[in-house]
Amino acid sequence: MATAKLFAAEDAKVVITGRRQKVLDEAVRSIGSAALGVQGDVSKMIDLNKLFETVKNKFGHLDIVFANAGFGEVIPFGEVSEDDFDRHFATNVKPPTPPAPGLPSLDLGEFVAGFGVEPERMAPDVILASYHGMPKEAVAKGDPYQSQCVRTTSLLRAQLGLDEKQLMMSFQSRFGRAQWLEPYTINTVRMLARKGVKNLVVITPGFSSDCLETLEEIRVENARMFKRHGGQNFAAIPCLNDSEAGMLMLWQLAMRELKGWV
Repeated sequence: MATAKLFAAEDAKVVITGRRQKVLDEAVRSIGSAALGVQGDVSKMIDLNKLFETVKNKFGHLDIVFANAGFGEVIPFGEVSEDDFDRHFATNVKPPTPPAPGLPSLDLGEFVAGFGVEPERMAPDVILASYHGMPKEAVAKGDPYQSQCVRTTSLLRAQLGLDEKQLMMSFQSRFGRAQWLEPYTINTVRMLARKGVKNLVVITPGFSSDCLETLEEIRVENARMFKRHGGQNFAAIPCLNDSEAGMLMLWQLAMRELKGWV
């Protein structure tokens, strides 16, 4: 309920579902005019299809799925039955998985909002998206990693309304003598400072959690490089870590990859 109200407060159209019509009606009144209630049982495919069909007919597309229905039971491992397994998956896994025919499905770009962390109040001159590097030889042999980084950056620019000069991309953590993907983050940070950029924000969308390469390499080494060559304010945005957005991203990835297997 609290999440639905937050979405509604941001002028989003909110669709909620539940088994009990009376409770559902009360929830819709509590959320306000932006809410639409659709009665159903999320463990039943016929009700899920009705829900998605209603969304398609009413709004034409679906931006975010927030799965709030769920339960858990403590059962000794050797005593878990097929019925136990099916009951848990029917409620905890099935609801957000099947899209209605013709309803645009979610893209990973929906999780761009997860980067809205403000460790410092600063208007950046440039935002730099720094990804972990990779030897060019691996890309030449067919690894799609570089194109995936480019795609992620493109989605970020579109979401934030920024161009290629406002949101740049680079690659970090190079080691050894081989040629790695360029431009290198450390060189890009130095170049921006020398060109007169005073306020720089660095994000690391390729890292799900902070580690040595974000905490030391970016926040210490690159910050020092930026200020040494004329920069003034440097901010490194924390990774999603164990935040709600971070767990939602991992859950969505798991659900996507499990399709056809469970």
